[in-house]
Amino acid sequence: MLAAGNAALATTEPPTPAPFGIPADRFDALDAAGLGWMFDGVEYPAQPEGVAWPTDEWPVGDLPAGVDADALQAAFDTAFAPRDGSGGVEAIVAVQGGRLVVEQYNNWEPDEPHLSWSMAKSITQAMLGILVSEGRLDVFAPAPVPEWSEPDDPRHAITTDDLLHMRSGLEWNEEYAGESDVIDMLYGDAKANRAHFAADRPLVADPGTLWYYSSGTTQILSRIVADQVGYGDEGTAWAQQALFDPLGISSVRHDLDGTGIISGSSAIDMTPLDFARFGLLYLRGGEWDGTQIVPAEWVDYARLPYPDAPEYGAQWWVMGSEDGNHGTFGANGFGGQSITIVPELDLVVVVLANVQDASADEASAAVVEAFSGAAS
Repeated sequence: MLAAGNAALATTEPPTPAPFGIPADRFDALDAAGLGWMFDGVEYPAQPEGVAWPTDEWPVGDLPAGVDADALQAAFDTAFAPRDGSGGVEAIVAVQGGRLVVEQYNNWEPDEPHLSWSMAKSITQAMLGILVSEGRLDVFAPAPVPEWSEPDDPRHAITTDDLLHMRSGLEWNEEYAGESDVIDMLYGDAKANRAHFAADRPLVADPGTLWYYSSGTTQILSRIVADQVGYGDEGTAWAQQALFDPLGISSVRHDLDGTGIISGSSAIDMTPLDFARFGLLYLRGGEWDGTQIVPAEWVDYARLPYPDAPEYGAQWWVMGSEDGNHGTFGANGFGGQSITIVPELDLVVVVLANVQDASADEASAAVVEAFSGAAS
């Protein structure tokens, strides 16, 4: 009887996952706070007809009409100008209309993976989106975290949504100099088990009530992914097969902790053009060459903030469509790494740097502004 029962189960098709949806009250809260415009009129443009997807190689194009070429050149000159101290802006890439139209490097080899720093958080969000699309994770339920598994633990109420929006309420110090939690987690003794180090923190606020940027929070999310897909080589192979291979991304460099968990907060490194591929995935609403890698609603969710922290969505930074921001959202990293996505302009801008000033952010803003006349 047992063998027959198992055979019957083995031939049963798994249930079709329910489509992901954002609760309506989340949009209602933005409307009530006067922030409903952040989603008004923002659509994800399709890959233009006749333009190949850059899975194998990038289609290259000229600057489209309306781009301020002089302003663009000025942005390059300023970004790449020699500066005192170490580091600088090292790469600027722009993709418009699905074509690679800007590719500029400054003492950087194009085929060399670049540090992602916290752009990795946005990539981790995509991995979670794949699990959600497969029905393996409910982000609005209490997060599957063993340190909080007892119902009487006040942290048991923390949802995966709280983690994604940096609203766990867990104690954390994100300072990037001196003694801090993030430095200990990435480089100190806590590197042996980063997620446990972060999850073992006490609460300083009720879950869901306080926004605080925390790389530890994302490491907990990385372990949630690993618990589903595997640790070490098994986990990196899953990420490659499920997310990177479909996009033609082959340059990924990981930094695993002592338990084999991907450094989803800080180190999913890849080449500038591969970062652009990832940005194009989100510009296209999670679709790639006829396959929905993550649901379009998951891309909406990526840029869905809470009213008290309107610049941060689910592991992505956001700006609304007001004041000429074109509904922009993006991935940002310490030291000047960014993937900026501008749906209204059908534009992805990647800037990679190693700076401690505003030059990289200024370069990204200047490139977007130079393309602002290309809106159709």
